Amino acid sequence: MERKWRVGFIICSIIAVIDILLVKFTSPEIGIPGVGVVTFLGLLMVTNLFSGDEKISKGEMRKAIAGASLVVYFTFLGGILSGKEIIESELVRVGVSHFTYIIGIIIAFYFGTRILEMWRSPKDGS
Repeated sequence: MERKWRVGFIICSIIAVIDILLVKFTSPEIGIPGVGVVTFLGLLMVTNLFSGDEKISKGEMRKAIAGASLVVYFTFLGGILSGKEIIESELVRVGVSHFTYIIGIIIAFYFGTRILEMWRSPKDGS
């Protein structure tokens, strides 16, 4: 198990470095979607590593989508709130507000389905 944690930490560190490089050295039109793709694929690898199964399940996909969406949202929001707006336009401001709603929906569905799964599966096996 300790080996999985080390490998998971190394993968997450590589994801973070690639994300930082994408944001720092590319244009926002390439960097932000690139952060999403790199983070999604990396989180999918990490969750699959910890599941112990070779096949990708719905839970692993759900975790990767939720994690990548949050990372892209915070990257986008951080770029706007830093004072150096990523793209100066009203369209970006509207996009951020709509993206905030989308993130809220993703989080609600993620935790909502988890609660339903726990509610449907009896703990005592009866």
